[in-house]
Amino acid sequence: MKKLLILLVAFLLVGCQSATEQNCSVVDEEALMKEGWVKNPEENGYIKVTTDEVASATSQGKGLTFGFMDQSDRVKQDTVLEYLSGNNGNNREMYQIATSVNNIPTVSSVEYVLDPANFNLYGLSEVGTEKTLDFAINPNVSLYWTRQLRESEEAKGMTYFTSYGIQITGKVEMFTEKDLDEDPTELLHIFEVYYPTLPTTAMVWAKQETEEQKIAYIRQVLSQQVVYKIVPSQMVITQPYMLHMGGAYASCAIYTTKGAYAYPSEFIGADFLDEVIEDKVSNEEYKAIIDQMYPQMEITDEMSEDEVTAAQTNNATRELLLGENTCGIKTQQILTNFTRQ
Repeated sequence: MKKLLILLVAFLLVGCQSATEQNCSVVDEEALMKEGWVKNPEENGYIKVTTDEVASATSQGKGLTFGFMDQSDRVKQDTVLEYLSGNNGNNREMYQIATSVNNIPTVSSVEYVLDPANFNLYGLSEVGTEKTLDFAINPNVSLYWTRQLRESEEAKGMTYFTSYGIQITGKVEMFTEKDLDEDPTELLHIFEVYYPTLPTTAMVWAKQETEEQKIAYIRQVLSQQVVYKIVPSQMVITQPYMLHMGGAYASCAIYTTKGAYAYPSEFIGADFLDEVIEDKVSNEEYKAIIDQMYPQMEITDEMSEDEVTAAQTNNATRELLLGENTCGIKTQQILTNFTRQ
């Protein structure tokens, strides 16, 4: 019986050269691929790959993680909101999105609006675009947002190492008129978040005064465009304000000492950096790590010159790591909790 079951599964995954064209498209192409199976040309069949099985160097702690402190979920969430706030606080940003069908990746640039309430990304695209066709087959996507330096910042000596970004892994959920008919609540919320972010769409949406008018307008949009959301499963945050750490973290304080930030407020908000530092200095677990790694060393007359130098270096590093700056905080943070703290 076990052998028979294995043969049956193998038959379903090998392809359908011996089956009718109709059965091939219905059973293998649609059913299997929507469940996460993708074509494997070498085997003339299908393989199943899930994003959860793909472990990045960052998620394994092997990425660029200088420092010792992993920030609280609250600060990670606030970091995402700080970075993705948009040019005028409307949470609209340009992202690079990667889709994949049949092991063939496609990358495109798309504007999305971040929902601060749940960290979902909302988008509208024309019907029939490659990415929306990909969504229907394989909803797993990866996105990246990066802030490039402005000319004025480069003039101050900042380099591409100072730029920062957020990598997002998630799944796409598309909406149809059926969703609107069954319960319009979520679509109404998406349009309330998305449409006011641009002057032209904000004007149109403002004219829809009643819920009935709004639903009618959404129905019209759904007939012409694909409305969808991207639900994140993980966000990897690359933080520039901690990239200036040398071997003894000597330059970190110069760039991020509380009250004297090298980065102008238009780069990263001073209030936000104050919050980051407050999160650090109040973290008892982090203090215990530093106590263990850099215990306070007493300097005595009996010490040799080399021993005094070593003790002074240890104590200076300790003071810097425990001080009101971002030294010691990991340069990459992983956020998987999207319930606002």
